[in-house]
Amino acid sequence: MTITGTNFGATQGASTVTFHGIAATPTSWSGTSIAAPVPVGATTGNVVVMVNGVASVGAAFTVIPTPDIGSLLPPAAAVGAPVTITGANFGATQGASTLTFNGVTATPTSWSSNSIVAPVPPGPTTGNVVVTVNGIASAGAAFTAVPVSVSPRAAAVVVTTQTQQFTAWVTSNASVTWSVDGVPGGNSTVGTISASGLYTPSSIPAMHTIQATNVSNPQQTATAFVAANNYPGTFTGRNDTLRTGQNLNEVGLTTGTVNRNQFGKLFSYLVDGYVFAQPLYVQGVSIPNQGLHNVVYVATENDSVFAFDADNNGTGGGQLWQKSFLDPANGITTVPQGEVENGNDIPVQIGITATPVIDPAAGLNGTLFVIARTKEITAGVTSYVQRLHALDMATGLEQAGSPVIVQATVSGVGIGSIGGQLSFDPLRENPRTALLLANGTVYISWASLEDILPFHGWVIGYNESTLQQSGVFNTTPNGSEGGIWQSGDGIAADANGNLFVVTSNGTFDASTGGVDYGDSVLKLNAANGVLAIADSFTPFNQASLSSLNWDLGAGGTMLLPDQPGPYPHVMLAGGKGSAIYELNRDFLGGFSATANQNLLTIPTLLSANLEASGNRGGPAYWQGQVYFVGSAGLPMQLSLQGGLISTLPIAQSNKLFGYPGGAPVVSANGNNNGIVWALQVDRFFKGSPAILRAFDAANVSRELYNSSNATRDTAGPAVKFTAPTVANGKVYVGTQTELDVYGLLQ
Repeated sequence: MTITGTNFGATQGASTVTFHGIAATPTSWSGTSIAAPVPVGATTGNVVVMVNGVASVGAAFTVIPTPDIGSLLPPAAAVGAPVTITGANFGATQGASTLTFNGVTATPTSWSSNSIVAPVPPGPTTGNVVVTVNGIASAGAAFTAVPVSVSPRAAAVVVTTQTQQFTAWVTSNASVTWSVDGVPGGNSTVGTISASGLYTPSSIPAMHTIQATNVSNPQQTATAFVAANNYPGTFTGRNDTLRTGQNLNEVGLTTGTVNRNQFGKLFSYLVDGYVFAQPLYVQGVSIPNQGLHNVVYVATENDSVFAFDADNNGTGGGQLWQKSFLDPANGITTVPQGEVENGNDIPVQIGITATPVIDPAAGLNGTLFVIARTKEITAGVTSYVQRLHALDMATGLEQAGSPVIVQATVSGVGIGSIGGQLSFDPLRENPRTALLLANGTVYISWASLEDILPFHGWVIGYNESTLQQSGVFNTTPNGSEGGIWQSGDGIAADANGNLFVVTSNGTFDASTGGVDYGDSVLKLNAANGVLAIADSFTPFNQASLSSLNWDLGAGGTMLLPDQPGPYPHVMLAGGKGSAIYELNRDFLGGFSATANQNLLTIPTLLSANLEASGNRGGPAYWQGQVYFVGSAGLPMQLSLQGGLISTLPIAQSNKLFGYPGGAPVVSANGNNNGIVWALQVDRFFKGSPAILRAFDAANVSRELYNSSNATRDTAGPAVKFTAPTVANGKVYVGTQTELDVYGLLQ
């Protein structure tokens, strides 16, 4: 641009010209005129000329951003096929802006600031796609013109509930024939495809190749891929009662398809509050008057449960139902944050924090169990209530006998007790851990919010059919604290119905004949409706851990599938401070004041030995490998030999996760295509987006994908202690404001 004026000096010398503070490099300079290109990084603001240390009055200047193309999907297509151009600075509407394919103008069907969709125009040849806005052209993005293309290029369907429509585009306008895995029209093994391109999967889960062939020129073909999945659902937090985090029935999401070109954010659903609970998924739910749907269930801190179509937010999909437990007109609201905590552990309001649990066989249509907290004012009297609800999975209606108010009393003289009786406090006790369904019983556990006394650790069971209370256990009946929070990870259960929990800082006197178990791993027997200690492990330095606020129970536990060697039944635990404990579930190790009696203690494994470090979300397991994403640490992979975990990682990512680390889950097709998924949420306190990351489970040093690499994939604001859910070709991410759905790009 040219700047005209007076008193600039005959030559530049030491004089400068800046664009909103960014120095430019003039190409010519005289007493009345300066020519300079707009410098890189300049933003709208004043242009200032400085001569002999004296600055001119600023002259307003507007920087027009250069349009920037990030990606083309697909990067090769035939005439008429839709192409999505993503990037930045395209302008909110098209106006006079243009889009060209190797110089041929296209006619967009949609236009926004970061996305343009347009069919390939007639006559283009291989070359660059260019977006021009306000006369400024983007850098070209390479595009290949082909005679035949198919859309979508990749898709995922569920074998019992879905079909997939494919469309062929032929530059010569000729018709096509279709085949599946080389079989014209397909068959009962690979699935069938109609003359119009409608694919119907067989009952066998597998990945298939769809091919369209130009009838006029059989040498011209195009292919697409379809994954036929048959994963019944994620019914509980971290996938199973062992809390391994693994889904072994994923066909479509592979180490070859999960990358920024083929995988990304598909759509979002708005929700009415923070989503701390892990989304749950059920395949093939019959919704009254709405047909058969794959459903994702989302619970929020605004005391709502949503049922969304898991595959489609448009026509025929969208929100299926919503259940709210609030009734403000009658004084029933969520619990305001300031009434139960001093900081910002759960912002704004407290409603539903714990991940629900589903029994698809209970009741007429299956049942979802969820615990909700409310504040209730009746006739001027305020009370705080916690209720266990049993909802019909298809309608959201309460099942018979639902809800029940949580109430419990045990014998004890601990903090908050009266006359030798200790009662459950619905104001101070907070249910964070995922609910467990085992032994025909729904189990819930509690800790506190921000250690505000009085509180204890509780485990309470309810018969899933009647909702009658069927077991109560308190971790410190004669003491204080000992909460069970586990960063949201759930109570674990083995094949024999034994329960395993980890407690946090609190009174520990069990080694001297007491009944209080702070900072301990507990094995609970649930025989005859009575919850009782069957075994325990307490670190030798429990007193030190408690004094440092290094909760052992800050992290979840995981029971490993049966292992070879002398210790087939092992488990892992660990909390703040980065130590990991491997325990023999048949003999946990008890307490010794001099040295731990467990199988293995690995100090300072996950990150620095600090209160803010360590295990927060629990590990994941796949094929004899264990995966941790520690707080202020790097995702790591450890091996198992003879049932014992390696003391050093065999692979490690270079992607640093700040506080609180991640809660990893694994998707795989049996023994193949393992992927470790984790949410990076370390900027939750600033409302920054969650980042979905995917790593090769065979070697976690190889990152396959992360959602921060493309604007189109940006997730909603992060929520701490959250885990993604992977099901039938899609990944579901809960945030502060929305449920984000990721999958294979169309």
